[in-house]
Amino acid sequence: MELIELTSTEEHAIVDEIRGEMVKFADTPDVKRALVIEGITLTKSLMPEVRPHFLQIATACVSVVCVRATPLQKAELVRLIRDEANEITLAIGDGANDVSMIRAAHVGVGISGVEGNQALLASDYTIAQFKFLYRLLIVHGRWSYIRNSKVVKYSFYKNMVFALTQFWFGFFSGFSAQTLYDGWSIAIFNVLFTSFPIIALGVFDQDVHFKVCFHHPKLYRTGQERRHFNMRALSIWLISALYHSVIIFFCVYFIYTTSILEKDGGALGLQAFGVFCYTAVILVVNLRLAIE
Repeated sequence: MELIELTSTEEHAIVDEIRGEMVKFADTPDVKRALVIEGITLTKSLMPEVRPHFLQIATACVSVVCVRATPLQKAELVRLIRDEANEITLAIGDGANDVSMIRAAHVGVGISGVEGNQALLASDYTIAQFKFLYRLLIVHGRWSYIRNSKVVKYSFYKNMVFALTQFWFGFFSGFSAQTLYDGWSIAIFNVLFTSFPIIALGVFDQDVHFKVCFHHPKLYRTGQERRHFNMRALSIWLISALYHSVIIFFCVYFIYTTSILEKDGGALGLQAFGVFCYTAVILVVNLRLAIE
């Protein structure tokens, strides 16, 4: 690995130094590089005129080491990557001088140590030793990302199926105030019939064993590349909800109007029709989650 040191203290000199290093990047793109920068140079690098150039070389390196950086510089560096590079950031620290950096990042991790509890109180997660960060990210971070993705997509899906069956009913009721389901059925749909399965999935779902995550860290890239939650993934679930609502409503409508009769030969009432649709919706959305 090639080491890059930025030592200039003047803004124009830093820009020239960065441009010279970027030329080397273009000439030898396969060489991995690490950047080392001191606090004085970092202050100048974060100035508005130099920030774009510094961001370019910092994101091109596999590692960046900032020496003798102040708490404000740490926080400003995190904001630079978070806002201008549009990346998900994590900051980890064990003392009061890391609090501003931890708060500036998307995810803050505090290490319990001898420097007080300020970092722990400001963080989202607390670990006892730095080595536990690997397990927090590779195992629990990946599981949490996949679980949350499934919970959000399924929540849109099940409510869309439930609402669209009532929307299709509107074409047959003249879009009047008449509802397909009674008030109690609407109230307990999310509370009772479809809540417990998704809660269980959101808490216990593990797509692979934790040992597999440990030995194959490349699995973590699914979260970095946002494969499980993006517009395409969400659109698939929404289109599936539209398709399922059509199948449920019109299949029940066809069966109801052609086959099911009362003893006197008449068709069953609206309440029975709503119960049939309601039951079908519950079965389909829960089966869809079980397949997932």
